[in-house]
Amino acid sequence: MAYEIINSVKGKTIIRCVDAGTYTIQLTDLRANANIENVQSASITDLFWSTSGNILISRGGAPIMNLFSTGDSYNMEGVVPKAGANNKTANIQITIAGSGTVLMELSKDALYTEDINRALLNN
Repeated sequence: MAYEIINSVKGKTIIRCVDAGTYTIQLTDLRANANIENVQSASITDLFWSTSGNILISRGGAPIMNLFSTGDSYNMEGVVPKAGANNKTANIQITIAGSGTVLMELSKDALYTEDINRALLNN
């Protein structure tokens, strides 16, 4: 498995990456419904990881976290967005060196192009 993204309209996004590799997550990947949702930015809110090597998380190519071993960080919304390298409008890159798993929760800011209730009924 490379990665999995679980989105919800007007809600959080969950990203799960498994095994070595580099995974690039674009803001457009965070849309639950491409017809109505235009994601403007995203912030890392929670993070869980386990690795035999290291995990590098970057935004727009600039490193913001280098993770080792096993850990979790809750309620990061007030911490990570203040980091100088964290550009909330940039793509997210997750690089797993060695075996590993990352589970990341994101909050997102989005614009909606039509009435959400009507659009959801039509899906």
